[in-house]
Amino acid sequence: MIPPLIIKDQNSICSYFKPILKIFENNPRSVQDIALPALQALVTQLQTPKGMSLSSLETIAKQTKELQKAVKASSNETTALIAPEIEKIFTSLSGRLPCFRFHSSGYEDPNNSLPDTYFEDESKKAVDGLVEKIREAVQNDTISECFLESLHTLGLQRQEIAKNQGSCRFSKFGELRYSNDLRSFKTILTPFSVHGPYHEHRLNFLRALPSLINIASTTDTPVQGCTSTFTAQCFDKNSLPDHSDSTSYSYDEARMLTDLKSIKEHLSSDQMTTSSKEEEKDLPKNKKAKSDAPPPSAFDDPSAFLIYIKTSLEKDATSYPLSTYFIFVKKEDYENKRFASDDTELVAVHQTLRKIKESLKEVQNFFIKCINSRADDELKENMAVFRYLLAHVAPYRRGSAWVAETIEKAVYRYKGYEFSYGLNPTPSDRRSLADLDALSTLRLSQFKRTYLLQANLKKIEDHK
Repeated sequence: MIPPLIIKDQNSICSYFKPILKIFENNPRSVQDIALPALQALVTQLQTPKGMSLSSLETIAKQTKELQKAVKASSNETTALIAPEIEKIFTSLSGRLPCFRFHSSGYEDPNNSLPDTYFEDESKKAVDGLVEKIREAVQNDTISECFLESLHTLGLQRQEIAKNQGSCRFSKFGELRYSNDLRSFKTILTPFSVHGPYHEHRLNFLRALPSLINIASTTDTPVQGCTSTFTAQCFDKNSLPDHSDSTSYSYDEARMLTDLKSIKEHLSSDQMTTSSKEEEKDLPKNKKAKSDAPPPSAFDDPSAFLIYIKTSLEKDATSYPLSTYFIFVKKEDYENKRFASDDTELVAVHQTLRKIKESLKEVQNFFIKCINSRADDELKENMAVFRYLLAHVAPYRRGSAWVAETIEKAVYRYKGYEFSYGLNPTPSDRRSLADLDALSTLRLSQFKRTYLLQANLKKIEDHK
């Protein structure tokens, strides 16, 4: 049997659909006994007043669309039992997701004429356009302005792509998370879920923890004049301060508490809405308690430990604070040094408002260094620092990785190379993203080694 669906995040929804999809691929005879009850349970959950975030509903819609394709491709007679449940799911979602269209035959993207290669095609166009801008900027000696203008232009392009693809959160793509109004600053998180596509990076990070805990400070080997540093501390969650007297905290303490609040909001964003929580208060106590409730995660467990890591980059006597990492480890796992346990929660919080504009100036400097690099090794090392810094700064609320990759490919193209990243790169291989390698590596020198290993350059013939 498939376990009950517990809406925690998008990864939990994908994990719920995964075994259902496998049934149609490997064991169609189990449709009636396993897949049908699972979908009926989902229909029931969608029809209850319990609230779900737009991201959860969007994920359910996309996963149901994949299921619909699998049903149509299956020749088993019992698959006809699934079609009505799929239609019920789409009916429940209709009206709650204004960016999507639903009808009796299923789910459609807002622009159903988009080809399957739409994202890749638009990405290539963005690269081609930026290459021409770089050439023009070099000729006019305006390469510094080219970088800042490209950030703005590429952000808008990424937003347009997301909008055309039907994302309910398209406005967040390409939206700068800082401005002159300090109150508008947005905190950006990257959770490394045990169920998600970042699991391999999560394991690599957590396996290195035993040698890092309670390190007062450590300095790395310099790379192109930059030196990464980090500190690691461990806290008993019961000993953490609260927000009751925030005026007495140092900047670092206030930052940690603010980030903890953002993490709590993020991890609960796919839970009940305020209205549904109010409705639950009115339920009898015996109906609130559920026997199938999951055990608390390490984040929710009051006896868990928090490992808090701060990273920064030093260059020319200037320190640029980068991402901070929150690792929540259950007490038993902590005592037995099982930091890579499935129960451990790992969240990276990207650079805060402090020095974000100065950091972007340093990113701009390395963009210029890449353009002016003469040797291939020099070019790749400068690009490694460029990607490392930009991954931590994450200037947009969403879409920073795409913008970084577009600039990266455009620079290599300008220098006469086609570029790909990963030992066996494919367009859909999210595990080989340079941003993830940067975020899951505390030392810049280690990321440089990874980048030089995975960066593939192919000389363009007849390049001018």
